[in-house]
Amino acid sequence: MSEEKKDFSKEAKAMTEKVRELVKKGNVARILIKREGETLVNLPLNVGIVGGIIGASAAPMALIAAAIATAGFKCKVEIVKTDGEIIDINSKSKDAFEKVKAGVGNVRKAAAEKAEEAEEAFEEAAEEFKEKFAEAKEAAEETAEEAEEAFEEAAEEAEEAAEEAVEEAVEKEEE
Repeated sequence: MSEEKKDFSKEAKAMTEKVRELVKKGNVARILIKREGETLVNLPLNVGIVGGIIGASAAPMALIAAAIATAGFKCKVEIVKTDGEIIDINSKSKDAFEKVKAGVGNVRKAAAEKAEEAEEAFEEAAEEFKEKFAEAKEAAEETAEEAEEAFEEAAEEAEEAAEEAVEEAVEKEEE
């Protein structure tokens, strides 16, 4: 899916959620979809009991029409409240979308920073491991050399002691 389609989808979803929220509050009289100042759709939502039934069933269609019209045809969606106040949904949904987009950007940036920190920590740990391993290897080699020298000394001493014992035995036998 292209980036443009993703943005369209997210923006339409944000707009739909905002309209639903306002309609649920029950003080929405109509939804207007305009283009270049001309009203294309004028959908009344609350006109008594009959209007409530029609409005409830028409609201999902109005949301779809509003989302498509706004994003696809650069139309303006307005909600007219029962007290006459007009709410520009385009700017509200765009603001919400931009906040979410900025939040996602911040999360991506933080994740990239954490990944970089983790990589650096791993590299430091690997380097420290190499150093400690080299030290341990060197210590093991020194210990092996010392053990070999000690074995050779012990072998020489045992050989000398054996020779002395043999000489003493020979001397006792001769006596």
